[in-house]
Amino acid sequence: MNLKLNLSGKTNYDISSLLQLANFTIIVIAPVMFLNEGPTMFINGFTVALACIFCILNILILYYEIRNRDPFMQILVFVTTLFYLTRILTLMYDPIPHYTSALQRFKIQVYDFNYALIFIILSNVFIFLGLAFAKGKIIFKEIDFNIHKPGNPLTVSFILLFTLVSNYFFILGFESLGRLSSFIASIFMGTGMILLMTINYTLMNYRNLSKVSRIVLILLFTLFLVIATIHGSRSSFLTLFILFICVVLSLKNKILISRRSIFIGILLIPILIFSFLVATYVRKLQYDTKTVIDKERIEYIKEFKLADLAVEQVQVLSPIFDRVGYLGYSVDMITNAKKYRRFINFRHYFKSIIDNGLTPGFDVFDTPRASHSLKYVYFNIKEKPTQKAIAANYNSDMFTIYGEYYILFGGYPALILLLLAAYLFKKIYLIIKTDNIFLFYLLRSLILLIYYNWLISFGFDWMIVEIIGYLIPIFIWWKSFSMKMRKIS
Repeated sequence: MNLKLNLSGKTNYDISSLLQLANFTIIVIAPVMFLNEGPTMFINGFTVALACIFCILNILILYYEIRNRDPFMQILVFVTTLFYLTRILTLMYDPIPHYTSALQRFKIQVYDFNYALIFIILSNVFIFLGLAFAKGKIIFKEIDFNIHKPGNPLTVSFILLFTLVSNYFFILGFESLGRLSSFIASIFMGTGMILLMTINYTLMNYRNLSKVSRIVLILLFTLFLVIATIHGSRSSFLTLFILFICVVLSLKNKILISRRSIFIGILLIPILIFSFLVATYVRKLQYDTKTVIDKERIEYIKEFKLADLAVEQVQVLSPIFDRVGYLGYSVDMITNAKKYRRFINFRHYFKSIIDNGLTPGFDVFDTPRASHSLKYVYFNIKEKPTQKAIAANYNSDMFTIYGEYYILFGGYPALILLLLAAYLFKKIYLIIKTDNIFLFYLLRSLILLIYYNWLISFGFDWMIVEIIGYLIPIFIWWKSFSMKMRKIS
């Protein structure tokens, strides 16, 4: 979606206002759907009432945010509206979750669903308070193109192209060397970080780039979407969209969307669904972080037919509803907290960080990330997970910050930790200082991205390894993306 940076013009809509409208709409739709569809295995009248309370909370948070401009609050409401509240609607429309849904792992009753929803609502109250308590003015640095000029767009384009090739096409096949090359690619040429740097570069310099440079950069972003889908990623569009959101919020503190952008976004929905279905189909062949795009994978995709995934509406939409339904993960984690403590604990996190973030190509503890290990809980596998076993049958599970903190800190005491964590995110954002204007906005967008990843949470160990993978490329490459001083003749 094209995020219009021009702050003038009556045809632009503030995303906070659009999110308020979305929550008002859910307040209207949810009771009507419940009256028509009736209770389901997860939804009753109290659930609908909680959903309406959740919407009212979001509306109030946005009422405060519009008057105080806080990018963290915008991201919080965006996540909970799109991935939590809409899941309640889809569970009324399609009451039986897809067979891979987190809601199908263990027996979950309406009481469990409502209990988790109450905890999530309270968690958002405390996260909001943490952000509101972190007082401070968000400053902006003006870009003076009379003094500065964009870094070389050819260099930027080459770095992104080389990153995509090294991460998706050129990972060595020998097990030890494969892990080493995968480590090198993810740490020094991490796709997420290079994309974030390139988006910062593009949006900061867009008006001062040549038409050819703009087209090349847009084509490279499109190339990422295509090859990530072929690789088996079902979230490539979402990944790029979130990166753009983080960058725009760091630059402008708000997002204004034009009518044209909204129209284009609606037209893109069939493409997003098709991309998801193709990636799901490809995963039947193989998917893990070391998978490369080769001839066999391309030939396999050529055989793709929509009928292979069932053409009936609900059968196609059900796995999509599950995929964007983060609420199910939170409910499962909170309901079955005792079971998941086997891997969601600081001892496991410590070993995982050592093996996955600090040891290139070898292990000290042979401990996979907690997110990769949860299937040993819901499939009731007693033996200890190993890196080799995980690689042979790759799978990652989302925790969400609500489920993870509930497990780590024993239920409701987690609310205080959520408040403190939100406060810390905002304070770090406020104290970022550097004379380099590109680095200034890059670091701010990075904090917003880490905050988003914290909210959806694949585990504390995953986040720490990700942060390592973010900081090293910044240290190596940021000067190649930075603005240069113009020569005075």
